[in-house]
Amino acid sequence: MPLDLDHRVEVGGRSLRQQRVQAHPPAEVIGRQHRAERHALLRAPRRRPRHLDQILGGRQPAGAQRTDERAQVVLDDPRDVPGELLFGEGRIGREAVGERRHHLPCQARDLRRQQGVGRDAADGRREATGRFGRHHRTLRPFLDISLRIIGSSGRIIAQPPKEDPVPLTSRPAFRRSVATFVPAVTALAALSLSPAAQAAAPEYVALGDSMASGPLIPNITGNVGCGRSTHNYAHYLASTLNVAGLNDVTCSGASTKHMTQSQDTSVAGVPTGTVPPQFDALTAGTKLVTLTIGGNDAGLVGVAQDCTTSSPSGTPCKDQYTQGGVDTVAQRIDAFEPKLSAVLDGIRAKSPQARVVVTGYGLYIRQNGCWPAVPVTAGDANWLQGSVNRMNGVIARQASGHGMTYIDLVTPSAGHDACQSPSAKWLEGYVPTSLAAPLHPNQRGEENYARIISSTLRS
Repeated sequence: MPLDLDHRVEVGGRSLRQQRVQAHPPAEVIGRQHRAERHALLRAPRRRPRHLDQILGGRQPAGAQRTDERAQVVLDDPRDVPGELLFGEGRIGREAVGERRHHLPCQARDLRRQQGVGRDAADGRREATGRFGRHHRTLRPFLDISLRIIGSSGRIIAQPPKEDPVPLTSRPAFRRSVATFVPAVTALAALSLSPAAQAAAPEYVALGDSMASGPLIPNITGNVGCGRSTHNYAHYLASTLNVAGLNDVTCSGASTKHMTQSQDTSVAGVPTGTVPPQFDALTAGTKLVTLTIGGNDAGLVGVAQDCTTSSPSGTPCKDQYTQGGVDTVAQRIDAFEPKLSAVLDGIRAKSPQARVVVTGYGLYIRQNGCWPAVPVTAGDANWLQGSVNRMNGVIARQASGHGMTYIDLVTPSAGHDACQSPSAKWLEGYVPTSLAAPLHPNQRGEENYARIISSTLRS
């Protein structure tokens, strides 16, 4: 019977020696050989064979057929029990393929009786549960096939018999199988298309500005204008907590408005594209959110850049930002508070189950500074860090009021400010001594921020 390519299915398995599919010998030769081999197989001792040669009788018949050729002859006949050969412990199917495969069952007993195999019902039952099928006496009818082992790949090719006296779809057993099989497949398909079965959204979302993104710390990922480092505190924290996925959308220059609006980015004045609102990263399944925001709302980095001086005396920077006796930087910080409140409300609305961690800003310069290493007067150094502390007070108050976790970074940063040695500092001064942006945390600082946050979350 030639191979019917329109109906074949393939099951991969153990490699067999390569051979081409040969034309079959005359039908009477196959019949005699088949009956002799089946007679021997069905009456062989019921012990588990270990090799294909044992299964097939351990002898070479006339014609010097190889093992894989003999397997082809034995399996080609539609009156075999193809369902049992592939089901569970079915001998030839499992040994030839080399591993367990799904069952392709058939109505073995009915098919045998229709084709005249077996002298009576008892004989039919004996053959259906004989050498090949005795481990699984109940077959789930579904498909009548004949099998062939082909070539070195060990493929098992299945094809339907040429004629079927009773249409498969009219058989009660087939209808019962379909009644069970179709709903199961439908349910499986629905499951495979459900959100839970698809790639799960990251559990951890990091929001914030450049203090969180880590600009110039190797390696930068994503939009280059965001300066998002793979060694910022979010990446360290994700690794420490072993969360299922991190979506880091922190970006240099971000302010509270960029939580809900897109942000145009640039490097040295050269546009580097637009990034979407950071809130787009939040989902109902988000479990952890970290947020560092506010410095750009108050313009703290720009203020600090204006404070360098060649003289160690006075408070020139503070005086510049005081108008009519009013500290304009303090005004900006106070104006930031309702904006932060709205941001925290938005996070809770989009990710109601998430643990939200809001960080403050660290210790940038110690009491009275260290002019000229950091060229800011003692008075301005205290005013600058005082402004940072004011910002931290707003953040702490809003985080607490929203039932979220506030992280103090000033206290643990003592001894690690910009005045310290390169090996000790967590924040860089105006002239960085490591790969990091001026007036920003370096890699050591980001790593320690992650440690502090992790310790708080675990406590």
